[in-house]
Amino acid sequence: FVVATLAVFDEFWLRVITQGIILSLIFLSVTVVVGLAGQISLCQAAFAAVGAFATAQLVDKTGMSVLVAMVVGAAVAAALGALIALPALRLSGIYLALATLAFAVMFENVLVPLEAVSGPTRQLKVPRPLLAGIDFANNRAFLLLCTALLALVAGIVLLIRNGTTGRALTAMRSSELGVASLGLSTGRLKVIAFAVSAAIAGFGGGLMATFERQMGRQVYQANFTFFVGLVWVVLVITLGARTVPGAVTGGLSFVLFRQILEKVLGVSATLAGSVSFILFGLGALTYAKHPEGIVEAQTQRFVRLVSRRRAHPPDDAPTAVDPVAPAEARP
Repeated sequence: FVVATLAVFDEFWLRVITQGIILSLIFLSVTVVVGLAGQISLCQAAFAAVGAFATAQLVDKTGMSVLVAMVVGAAVAAALGALIALPALRLSGIYLALATLAFAVMFENVLVPLEAVSGPTRQLKVPRPLLAGIDFANNRAFLLLCTALLALVAGIVLLIRNGTTGRALTAMRSSELGVASLGLSTGRLKVIAFAVSAAIAGFGGGLMATFERQMGRQVYQANFTFFVGLVWVVLVITLGARTVPGAVTGGLSFVLFRQILEKVLGVSATLAGSVSFILFGLGALTYAKHPEGIVEAQTQRFVRLVSRRRAHPPDDAPTAVDPVAPAEARP
């Protein structure tokens, strides 16, 4: 897919695909906290914005390398995620969702306007990374870098899911009382889930800042508002919060669907944005039938179909007829 994108698409569609790859990386944070741990977090966009603002501030004020600043921004977001998890330890379900939503709204209306958080009114310049002598200012090279980072983060998520911590998080999603009866601390597991999830979102936010080549309140309004964060979570849950393909499909769908409406079908930008959000919201209705997500449900359906065909191959080929056995000789 990436090779075809590099070979076929022009600069505009390269940017669209790159943005989808970056969002896929951010959506993996939903996979950790919602898919594995079963904790509804509606402030993932705020964590991504923290990583983006931290990256921009560090690069602008200290001259730090962009990639190093992205890692530091992810660490800042992880610390904030752990801090948010502490007062939410006794909350679950809708109450936890409301608490995280309240933080997202507070972040947007109280913290973002502060110069200490978002910087001066001007946009802070964030250059593309320079790694091993390779300048990723070129959009094609930057797409390859984003794809490699997505694969790296996806691999980390898979390692967590298949490890001891991931199994404990999955068990907590099914039954917190059951996990507690085994002597495991559900509070510690929640803090880990929020911290890891926030770190992934913050790292993706820093990558988004380098994609935009700047970061400030305008970029925040275009990418990280709390309403956009709500759509992120709904979309990932609809497609499959428990799997990596669900997050990747969600990230690409989020940007491609709107651009196809605008550029291919000629729908106005305002209407395309509204239609996208409405359809993504209506898609959440499928959660009642497929709580595992549309992508996982269709994957399981395909696997069952293939298994059924292998177990019962079609009777297309004619079967050989056994020759008539010779009659027994009479005595």
